[in-house]
Amino acid sequence: MKAIIGKLAYPAAGVGAFAVALVVILALTGRLGAVLGRVPGIGGQTTAPEPDQPKPVPTVSTLRFFSSEELASMLKEARELKQKAQGEVNRLADEERRLGMLRQELQKERDELVRMQNELDTQRGELKKKELSLGERLIVIDQAEAAGLRRSALIYEAMEGKKAAPAIGALDRPQAAKVLSFMDEKKAARVLQELQPEVAAELMSLLGQLKLDQEARK
Repeated sequence: MKAIIGKLAYPAAGVGAFAVALVVILALTGRLGAVLGRVPGIGGQTTAPEPDQPKPVPTVSTLRFFSSEELASMLKEARELKQKAQGEVNRLADEERRLGMLRQELQKERDELVRMQNELDTQRGELKKKELSLGERLIVIDQAEAAGLRRSALIYEAMEGKKAAPAIGALDRPQAAKVLSFMDEKKAARVLQELQPEVAAELMSLLGQLKLDQEARK
Protein backbone atom coordinates (compact mmCIF):
# COMPACT_ATOMS: atom_id res chain seq x y z
CA MET A 1 0.00 0.00 0.00
CA LYS A 2 2.79 2.37 0.97
CA ALA A 3 4.61 1.46 -2.17
CA ILE A 4 1.58 2.50 -4.25
CA ILE A 5 1.12 5.74 -2.36
CA GLY A 6 4.76 6.41 -2.83
CA LYS A 7 4.39 6.17 -6.56
CA LEU A 8 1.57 8.78 -6.46
CA ALA A 9 4.05 11.29 -5.17
CA TYR A 10 6.01 11.20 -8.43
CA PRO A 11 4.00 12.47 -11.37
CA ALA A 12 6.76 11.46 -13.68
CA ALA A 13 5.55 7.93 -13.40
CA GLY A 14 2.87 8.89 -15.89
CA VAL A 15 -0.85 9.47 -15.93
CA GLY A 16 -1.62 5.84 -16.57
CA ALA A 17 0.20 4.69 -13.47
CA PHE A 18 -1.62 7.31 -11.48
CA ALA A 19 -5.00 6.16 -12.70
CA VAL A 20 -4.23 2.52 -11.91
CA ALA A 21 -3.09 3.44 -8.46
CA LEU A 22 -6.28 5.47 -7.87
CA VAL A 23 -8.43 2.51 -8.89
CA VAL A 24 -6.54 0.23 -6.55
CA ILE A 25 -6.98 2.64 -3.65
CA LEU A 26 -10.70 3.01 -4.26
CA ALA A 27 -11.10 -0.72 -4.52
CA LEU A 28 -9.26 -1.25 -1.28
CA THR A 29 -11.34 1.35 0.53
CA GLY A 30 -14.69 0.10 -0.89
CA ARG A 31 -15.47 3.30 -2.73
CA LEU A 32 -14.91 2.12 -6.26
CA GLY A 33 -18.59 1.24 -6.86
CA ALA A 34 -19.81 4.59 -5.62
CA VAL A 35 -17.38 6.45 -7.82
CA LEU A 36 -18.08 4.31 -10.86
CA GLY A 37 -21.84 4.86 -10.33
CA ARG A 38 -21.31 8.56 -10.85
CA VAL A 39 -19.36 8.14 -14.04
CA PRO A 40 -21.53 8.50 -17.18
CA GLY A 41 -22.12 5.21 -18.94
CA ILE A 42 -21.18 3.13 -15.85
CA GLY A 43 -23.41 1.86 -13.07
CA GLY A 44 -26.65 1.67 -15.16
CA GLN A 45 -26.92 5.45 -15.72
CA THR A 46 -26.11 6.64 -19.16
CA THR A 47 -26.59 10.42 -18.87
CA ALA A 48 -27.41 12.73 -16.05
CA PRO A 49 -31.07 13.95 -16.07
CA GLU A 50 -31.52 17.40 -17.43
CA PRO A 51 -33.25 19.77 -15.07
CA ASP A 52 -36.55 21.41 -16.15
CA GLN A 53 -35.82 24.31 -18.41
CA PRO A 54 -37.41 27.56 -17.15
CA LYS A 55 -39.76 29.41 -19.50
CA PRO A 56 -38.11 32.18 -21.40
CA VAL A 57 -38.58 35.58 -19.82
CA PRO A 58 -39.38 38.42 -22.20
CA THR A 59 -36.45 40.66 -22.56
CA VAL A 60 -36.28 44.31 -23.49
CA SER A 61 -35.62 43.34 -27.05
CA THR A 62 -39.03 41.55 -27.29
CA LEU A 63 -41.11 44.58 -26.09
CA ARG A 64 -42.55 47.17 -28.50
CA PHE A 65 -42.25 50.84 -27.53
CA PHE A 66 -44.60 53.53 -28.93
CA SER A 67 -43.10 56.48 -30.66
CA SER A 68 -43.64 60.00 -29.38
CA GLU A 69 -46.01 60.72 -32.28
CA GLU A 70 -48.12 57.68 -31.45
CA LEU A 71 -48.24 58.60 -27.77
CA ALA A 72 -49.23 62.16 -28.62
CA SER A 73 -51.99 60.91 -30.94
CA MET A 74 -53.31 58.53 -28.28
CA LEU A 75 -53.26 61.29 -25.66
CA LYS A 76 -55.12 63.65 -28.00
CA GLU A 77 -57.77 61.01 -28.73
CA ALA A 78 -58.21 60.29 -25.01
CA ARG A 79 -58.67 64.00 -24.30
CA GLU A 80 -61.21 64.35 -27.10
CA LEU A 81 -63.18 61.38 -25.76
CA LYS A 82 -63.08 62.88 -22.27
CA GLN A 83 -64.30 66.26 -23.55
CA LYS A 84 -67.05 64.57 -25.53
CA ALA A 85 -68.17 62.56 -22.50
CA GLN A 86 -68.09 65.69 -20.31
CA GLY A 87 -70.13 67.57 -22.90
CA GLU A 88 -72.75 64.82 -22.91
CA VAL A 89 -72.86 64.89 -19.11
CA ASN A 90 -73.36 68.67 -19.16
CA ARG A 91 -76.08 68.37 -21.81
CA LEU A 92 -77.95 65.78 -19.77
CA ALA A 93 -77.63 67.95 -16.66
CA ASP A 94 -79.04 70.96 -18.54
CA GLU A 95 -81.88 68.84 -19.89
CA GLU A 96 -82.66 67.60 -16.39
CA ARG A 97 -82.77 71.18 -15.07
CA ARG A 98 -85.03 72.23 -17.94
CA LEU A 99 -87.38 69.32 -17.29
CA GLY A 100 -87.40 70.20 -13.60
CA MET A 101 -88.43 73.77 -14.39
CA LEU A 102 -91.15 72.52 -16.75
CA ARG A 103 -92.45 70.19 -14.04
CA GLN A 104 -92.58 73.08 -11.58
CA GLU A 105 -94.45 75.29 -14.06
CA LEU A 106 -96.86 72.47 -14.85
CA GLN A 107 -97.51 71.93 -11.15
CA LYS A 108 -98.18 75.65 -10.69
CA GLU A 109 -100.66 75.61 -13.56
CA ARG A 110 -102.38 72.55 -12.09
CA ASP A 111 -102.61 74.24 -8.70
CA GLU A 112 -104.01 77.36 -10.37
CA LEU A 113 -106.60 75.31 -12.26
CA VAL A 114 -107.62 73.57 -9.05
CA ARG A 115 -107.96 76.93 -7.30
CA MET A 116 -110.04 78.37 -10.15
CA GLN A 117 -112.22 75.25 -10.21
CA ASN A 118 -112.82 75.55 -6.47
CA GLU A 119 -113.74 79.22 -6.87
CA LEU A 120 -116.06 78.36 -9.75
CA ASP A 121 -117.74 75.65 -7.70
CA THR A 122 -118.17 78.11 -4.83
CA GLN A 123 -119.67 80.74 -7.13
CA ARG A 124 -122.00 78.16 -8.65
CA GLY A 125 -123.14 77.15 -5.20
CA GLU A 126 -123.77 80.75 -4.19
CA LEU A 127 -125.59 81.42 -7.46
CA LYS A 128 -127.74 78.35 -6.91
CA LYS A 129 -128.64 79.56 -3.46
CA LYS A 130 -129.55 82.97 -4.84
CA GLU A 131 -131.70 81.37 -7.54
CA LEU A 132 -133.51 79.28 -4.95
CA SER A 133 -133.99 82.29 -2.74
CA LEU A 134 -135.19 84.37 -5.68
CA GLY A 135 -137.47 81.58 -6.81
CA GLU A 136 -139.17 81.62 -3.45
CA ARG A 137 -139.87 85.33 -3.84
CA LEU A 138 -140.88 85.34 -7.49
CA ILE A 139 -144.49 85.92 -8.35
CA VAL A 140 -145.34 83.56 -11.21
CA ILE A 141 -148.15 84.43 -13.57
CA ASP A 142 -149.44 81.58 -15.67
CA GLN A 143 -151.48 81.83 -18.89
CA ALA A 144 -154.89 81.43 -17.28
CA GLU A 145 -154.25 84.17 -14.72
CA ALA A 146 -152.76 86.46 -17.34
CA ALA A 147 -156.10 86.70 -19.24
CA GLY A 148 -157.94 88.03 -16.18
CA LEU A 149 -155.10 90.43 -15.33
CA ARG A 150 -155.28 91.92 -18.83
CA ARG A 151 -158.96 92.68 -18.42
CA SER A 152 -158.39 94.24 -15.01
CA ALA A 153 -155.51 96.31 -16.38
CA LEU A 154 -157.76 97.68 -19.17
CA ILE A 155 -160.33 98.76 -16.60
CA TYR A 156 -157.79 100.57 -14.41
CA GLU A 157 -156.22 102.19 -17.45
CA ALA A 158 -159.61 103.71 -18.35
CA MET A 159 -159.81 105.34 -14.94
CA GLU A 160 -157.99 108.51 -13.90
CA GLY A 161 -154.83 108.06 -11.90
CA LYS A 162 -156.32 109.55 -8.74
CA LYS A 163 -159.25 107.11 -8.85
CA ALA A 164 -157.30 104.07 -10.00
CA ALA A 165 -154.65 104.46 -7.29
CA PRO A 166 -156.98 103.88 -4.30
CA ALA A 167 -158.59 100.91 -6.03
CA ILE A 168 -155.27 99.25 -6.84
CA GLY A 169 -153.88 100.16 -3.41
CA ALA A 170 -156.76 98.30 -1.83
CA LEU A 171 -155.64 95.05 -3.45
CA ASP A 172 -153.13 92.81 -1.74
CA ARG A 173 -149.63 93.71 -2.74
CA PRO A 174 -148.83 90.74 -5.05
CA GLN A 175 -152.13 91.14 -6.89
CA ALA A 176 -151.69 94.90 -7.26
CA ALA A 177 -148.21 94.33 -8.70
CA LYS A 178 -149.66 91.82 -11.18
CA VAL A 179 -152.26 94.32 -12.39
CA LEU A 180 -149.69 97.09 -12.75
CA SER A 181 -147.44 94.76 -14.77
CA PHE A 182 -150.18 94.43 -17.45
CA MET A 183 -150.98 98.17 -17.56
CA ASP A 184 -149.38 100.70 -19.85
CA GLU A 185 -146.12 101.83 -18.27
CA LYS A 186 -147.07 105.54 -18.28
CA LYS A 187 -150.51 104.90 -16.76
CA ALA A 188 -148.99 102.54 -14.18
CA ALA A 189 -146.48 105.27 -13.28
CA ARG A 190 -149.30 107.77 -12.68
CA VAL A 191 -151.00 105.29 -10.36
CA LEU A 192 -147.79 104.78 -8.39
CA GLN A 193 -147.40 108.57 -8.05
CA GLU A 194 -150.79 108.77 -6.37
CA LEU A 195 -150.00 106.04 -3.87
CA GLN A 196 -148.21 106.54 -0.58
CA PRO A 197 -144.42 106.36 -0.98
CA GLU A 198 -143.97 103.21 1.10
CA VAL A 199 -146.74 101.43 -0.81
CA ALA A 200 -145.33 102.51 -4.16
CA ALA A 201 -141.87 101.31 -3.13
CA GLU A 202 -143.21 97.92 -2.08
CA LEU A 203 -145.11 97.52 -5.37
CA MET A 204 -142.01 98.47 -7.36
CA SER A 205 -140.06 95.75 -5.54
CA LEU A 206 -142.79 93.22 -6.28
CA LEU A 207 -142.84 94.22 -9.94
CA GLY A 208 -139.18 93.14 -10.12
CA GLN A 209 -140.12 89.75 -8.78
CA LEU A 210 -142.84 89.02 -11.33
CA LYS A 211 -142.17 86.11 -13.62
CA LEU A 212 -144.35 85.50 -16.61
CA ASP A 213 -144.18 82.17 -18.37
CA GLN A 214 -143.69 82.16 -22.11
CA GLU A 215 -147.35 81.74 -22.91
CA ALA A 216 -148.46 84.47 -20.50
CA ARG A 217 -146.15 87.01 -22.15
CA LYS A 218 -147.90 86.62 -25.54
